[in-house]
Amino acid sequence: PHGQCAAVSTETSVNIYSYYQSNLSYRASVRHAECLYDWQLLDDVLVTTGRYQPVNVYNIKDDNTNLVGTYKCINHLDEIAHGYSVEVDSKTENKWIYVGMKGEIRVFDINKPS
Repeated sequence: PHGQCAAVSTETSVNIYSYYQSNLSYRASVRHAECLYDWQLLDDVLVTTGRYQPVNVYNIKDDNTNLVGTYKCINHLDEIAHGYSVEVDSKTENKWIYVGMKGEIRVFDINKPS
C-alpha cells in the first residue's frame, strides 16, 4: 500500500486499488506484453520495468491510466536492454528514476523521457 492506493501485481500486470476507510475498490490496471520484473507506485505515478521492455511511467488519475513517459536503456549493441529493478527518488526537487541492470545502474530524470 502507498498512501490512499494499494497495488497488486501478477506476472504481466499491475492492478491498482483505492483504499478508503478499510475498503479497497478497483481503480486501474496496467498490462505488459512480457514478464513484469519490478514496479513502484508513488502517489498517482506508476513506474514499471519488464523483460524486453523500456521503463514506462504511467499517470493514474480518476480510474484512468495514461503512459506519460518511456525511458530506454540502450546497450553497447544499440539494442534496448531491460532493467531488473526500478526505484523512484522523490526526496529531491527533481524526481529521478534508478534502473538496476546487469552490471550497471542507469539514472533518468522523470521530467525528460527518452
